[in-house]
Amino acid sequence: MPDRKIIILYIGLLIAYIAHVVEEIMGDFIIIKLLGSIYIFIVINIAMFLVLLMILFFLRQGKRLATLIAIFISVIMFANGFLHILATLITGRYFNGFAGAFTGIALILFSVPLFINLYKYYKINHC
Repeated sequence: MPDRKIIILYIGLLIAYIAHVVEEIMGDFIIIKLLGSIYIFIVINIAMFLVLLMILFFLRQGKRLATLIAIFISVIMFANGFLHILATLITGRYFNGFAGAFTGIALILFSVPLFINLYKYYKINHC
C-alpha cells in the first residue's frame, strides 16, 4: 500500500481536476464549442472523474497496474495544466479560448510531486 503522502497528493489532484473542469466551463473553454454541447463536455469529465476515483481505490490497495496508471495520469494532468497556461499566454485568449490556466497551476503543483512519489514507490515495490 502506498504511503499516505501519495494518497493525499492523488486526492489533491482530483480536487484540482474538479476545479479545473469548473473553470473550463465558466471560462467557455474552446473545446466545449468543438464538442457541440456543454453536456457532452460534462459527461466526458464525469466519466473521467469516476475512472480517476476507481484508480484511487486500487492504488490504495497497492495494485501494480493502478500505480502505473496513476503515474500516467500525473503526466497527463501536468501536460493539461501546462498546455492551458501556454495556450493562454501565446494566444492571449482566456475567455472563449483556453480557460483553465489558473487551475492549470494547481494541476502542475499536485502532479509533479505525485509523479515523483509514485515513481519511487513503484521502483521500490514493483520492480
